Amino acid sequence: MQLTNGTVQEFILLGFEVGQLQRLLILVFFTLLYMLAMAENITIIILVVLDTHLARLPMYIFLSNFSWLEICYLNTNIPRMLLDLALSNKIISFSSCFLQFYIFCSLGSTECFFLSSMALDRYLAICHPLRYSQIMSPNFCYVLIIASWVLGFLAYIVPVTLISKMSFCGPNVIDHFLCDHGPIMALACPPIPKALIICQIFMDVVVILGNIVFVVLSYGSVIVTLMKNSSKGNRVKSFSTISFHLLVVTLFYGPLAGMYVNPGEADPNVTKIVTLCYTAITPFLNPLIYCLRNDQMKEALLRLWRRKAVFLKSEIDSMQFTNGTVQVFILLGFEVGQLQRLLLLTFFTLIYMLAMAENITIIILVVLDTHLARLPMYIFLSNFSWLEICYLNTNIPRMLLDLALSNKIISFSNIVFVVLSYGSVIVTLMKNSSKGNRVKSFSTISLHLLVVTLYYGPAAGIYVKLGVADPYVTKIFYRACKMEFFLQAFS
Repeated sequence: MQLTNGTVQEFILLGFEVGQLQRLLILVFFTLLYMLAMAENITIIILVVLDTHLARLPMYIFLSNFSWLEICYLNTNIPRMLLDLALSNKIISFSSCFLQFYIFCSLGSTECFFLSSMALDRYLAICHPLRYSQIMSPNFCYVLIIASWVLGFLAYIVPVTLISKMSFCGPNVIDHFLCDHGPIMALACPPIPKALIICQIFMDVVVILGNIVFVVLSYGSVIVTLMKNSSKGNRVKSFSTISFHLLVVTLFYGPLAGMYVNPGEADPNVTKIVTLCYTAITPFLNPLIYCLRNDQMKEALLRLWRRKAVFLKSEIDSMQFTNGTVQVFILLGFEVGQLQRLLLLTFFTLIYMLAMAENITIIILVVLDTHLARLPMYIFLSNFSWLEICYLNTNIPRMLLDLALSNKIISFSNIVFVVLSYGSVIVTLMKNSSKGNRVKSFSTISLHLLVVTLYYGPAAGIYVKLGVADPYVTKIFYRACKMEFFLQAFS
């Protein structure tokens, strides 16, 4: 532990104190959750930006910016947590810790103001419908959005600055996976400045409690108005709309209240779980809550789909020929229904993200481990993982975009070379090894043979078959080739 002027210069984030298997499971789960949450929020932003109808509606202006806020929230904490889980790198510098602390708190404050702005939007839409379009214009929406960001990032400048000026004379171990207010204050040397206590109480009252009161009053007025003035059919429809907003508000403020309103010292493990709820799980659930039963989002998706179809038709109609040769090709992909296309897209998006994460992990482990970095097999393995990443990104993003496939050429000479190489290895093992060494060696090369079979097996099914193959079978074989990227990391 390094001390400069009586203050530590680095902290140790304990994170999750669990066994290696549990660490691996947590890493895989939150890597998937992180990538899915990123994909969901990016999809909402793209959909709102590309759809001219949604881009003019206040609720969707707020929703797209809220998704951007969730993306920022995710990337403040989760990548660092995943890196610590993968590499056991628990040291964070003093300045990095306080930067993370400031951004984390500022984004939390910004989300409080965002939820209040969205509550105001619903209040005006339901309680003052005649004046709604006049008051809640797109320009006013952007004023509220900018104000939320500015107030959110101004709110914690003074408290974080005061805390950073305090003396941290040791210990320097933070029992958390990120730098948060409670764990940092637990390490500060007494006495705590009165100005900091007053400032912190003031900020909690204004930012957290003030926004909670505003949200409760807004939705309370909405519920009262719906009970009084709406018919039964309209009431059910309106309640189903605001119920999504109330659920999002509860998911955010519920864990927050559990941490900061609870008197006394909280259990560190409970604090970590609660923090995970609103830093990782809530950004994943919010897009699902807002969009799963949202008819306008579904209609926007259909409009985007139709625009794509019109674009493809125009490409076909304007197809140019040069010297009797077409300049545009159309990749049909799987000719299935919309639901099946969605299922295929979801499945292979997950496979793609998992394969990317696995191969990147292998490269990082080999590069950072000095022992593995000197062993030829792992030098090949890390470069093979890089090759798989390149291979994935040559075809899969395009396939995920329009569920179409590219052709892949494979030569017979390479197959013959691989068969002869592993054949020679097996013959040598049978001749010269003892039984114990033979079993160990066979277990090693069997993994290599499995990877080779996963690669050449589907390819042979496409290219060795005599005659013209069924296109549908060809696509299945080709997708099996892609599954090899996902499975080879486990081999």
